Amino acid sequence: MFIKKLTTVIAISAFATSVSAGCAFENNIELKSLSNSFDAMKAVTEAMAECGNVTSTLDVDFKDKQPEAFAANPSLYQIGGVSNGTMVPLLNAGTIRPLDDLVAKYGSQLKPSQLITVNGQIMAIAMMVNNQHLMYREDIFNDLGIENQPLMLKWWQLQNLCKAIT
Repeated sequence: MFIKKLTTVIAISAFATSVSAGCAFENNIELKSLSNSFDAMKAVTEAMAECGNVTSTLDVDFKDKQPEAFAANPSLYQIGGVSNGTMVPLLNAGTIRPLDDLVAKYGSQLKPSQLITVNGQIMAIAMMVNNQHLMYREDIFNDLGIENQPLMLKWWQLQNLCKAIT
């Protein structure tokens, strides 16, 4: 139980604060993380490693590997980067725990919008937003005879909203 709490505290610290040099404490417990391979997670895992004894695996196939790796006994990883979509299989399998007690104790700097809740329990802490934009060239739409361009944009936004919540 202590290791679970410590790993969660390290994850909260790394995700909730800006990535900067140095660590407020020295970690003496070996921790392993499995997350997606992209620059933001690389920066976060490098910051966690500054506290010592943290080994991070950044893998584009993390979402396929996490459910089995977290279900292993003992778990192959103590920390994982998740998104709304990749968290669902872990929730369904019961391999991640609520963070309410740890957020109450260590998360005073967190904003309510960062707390990802499921059935009233904090199950993850948001660390970034993935902003995507649609841009188009009006002249090409006009050349193709496509009218009601704002309607097309609303359709695109609706499609992306549906993808985000499923």
